[in-house]
Amino acid sequence: MKYVELILYRTYADLKAEAARGYLGMLWWIIEPLLYLGMFSFFFVYIRQQAGGRIVAFLLVGLVVWKWFASTLPACAKSIEGGVNLMRQVYLPKYVFPWAAALTNFFKFLIVFTLLLGFLLLSGVEPTAAWATLPLLVAAQFFFMLGVAGLLAAVVPFVPDLNQIITNMLMPLFFLSGVIFDINRIPEPFRPFLYLNPLAVLIADYRAVLIDGQMPGWAGLAATLALSCVLWASACALMRRFDRIYPKVLVR
Repeated sequence: MKYVELILYRTYADLKAEAARGYLGMLWWIIEPLLYLGMFSFFFVYIRQQAGGRIVAFLLVGLVVWKWFASTLPACAKSIEGGVNLMRQVYLPKYVFPWAAALTNFFKFLIVFTLLLGFLLLSGVEPTAAWATLPLLVAAQFFFMLGVAGLLAAVVPFVPDLNQIITNMLMPLFFLSGVIFDINRIPEPFRPFLYLNPLAVLIADYRAVLIDGQMPGWAGLAATLALSCVLWASACALMRRFDRIYPKVLVR
């Protein structure tokens, strides 16, 4: 607990530094998903002639959730590697770095997610009792990302090329996570394989809750949280194992 203030301060400093870059600053957190939305909306509404209102909401939910994941994973993965200068000055448990990176992207997500809720309300979507489960979905996604990214962060200092692999794997994962399609409509022989992807299940749950007013799949949510605990425990074990080795490896 004594490192909580440090994590929060580092999160604040990272947000402030990122907002100061460029003339538009924080607006880029909103502009980027809107650019994706415009591109895919044009394709589905004008080229494939699908119903405009629902498909825009459908795409926007998927894109906002995906953008959070795609921003958090690389940032957390290189967080220990990027904290080498601070390591030289003072001892810190290495979990501080992925936590700070994850929280930085979490606060950016909250801004965009709030705008998403506003858009859905303005477009005629009525809030239901299912919306009360949104904090559970957000928490499940946060800890799932933290678990995966924590494992990567523990290994990246020894295998720097993983950063490039992560970047290149995001695009295939985009198409395997149901961002632009409904995984529940995939033919039966292939659907079970998509359900093995926790992110695809989470995106489907967000849409069920926000657009259809349905409760999320509790079994999938519980499985994601359980997997997140295992991943984060494994990440912490690796970080403790290499705790004193990281500064030596990273100064080379």
